[in-house]
Amino acid sequence: MEVRASLTPQDPFTRPVDIEISAHQRRCIDSDNICAKLYIDGLRHAGILQDDTPTYVRKVTTQSVKGDSNWVEIGLDKIQT
Repeated sequence: MEVRASLTPQDPFTRPVDIEISAHQRRCIDSDNICAKLYIDGLRHAGILQDDTPTYVRKVTTQSVKGDSNWVEIGLDKIQT
């Protein structure tokens, strides 16, 4: 997984990525109820993704994780082209 803290709006991903969204919650929900679009659009608006078209986003997966608090982890993996 890429370290997201070091990214700035000036250096978005320019190669295709796989995105993994993990929703950590006190009460697990079905993984298919996690709305990935909101998070991906947020990455695009923040300048982390150049675009959210299939040219730049190859695959999106979601998972629900039982935890002590509610938070979301987003992982981006660069695809070697």
